[in-house]
Amino acid sequence: MGDDSNPYAAPQGRLVAEGGGPYGEVRVFSAEGRLNRLRYLAYVFGLTFLINLVSSAITAALAGMEVPVAAVTIASGIASLWISILLTIQRVHDFSASGWWSALAVIPLVTLIFAIIPGHGEENRFGLEPPPNTFGVYLVATLAIGVPILGIVAAIVIPQLAQG
Repeated sequence: MGDDSNPYAAPQGRLVAEGGGPYGEVRVFSAEGRLNRLRYLAYVFGLTFLINLVSSAITAALAGMEVPVAAVTIASGIASLWISILLTIQRVHDFSASGWWSALAVIPLVTLIFAIIPGHGEENRFGLEPPPNTFGVYLVATLAIGVPILGIVAAIVIPQLAQG
């Protein structure tokens, strides 16, 4: 009876351990913390690409064996979904909303809204401000935007070149 904390209360931001600076820690495999827009885009694209690359390599290595390749595909799909859910929860935390709002990601194009809504610039109830983006984050986010555009252009240009 001496504990007055409410187990159902909203989480409160924690201070970063000494020497950590004024920014929160980025934890990819956790639902705690915050991610800004660009880091969210880069992490979702980069990690999904990496999971698919590893899955393709494993599938290619198992091609001659009598091992069910569908198990590798299912495992990589589950891993991609799990990573996406955790990162979306952190992204929703950045604009000070409950992680349950990430369930809206099952609706098509809602994740684009998550990528557009700006986060809070200071500490909120889910933690300290995310750290500034690094060159790697900018590079992967640029690839995340550039690869689909390049694919669309290639889908238009290649058939035209084949005809003429």
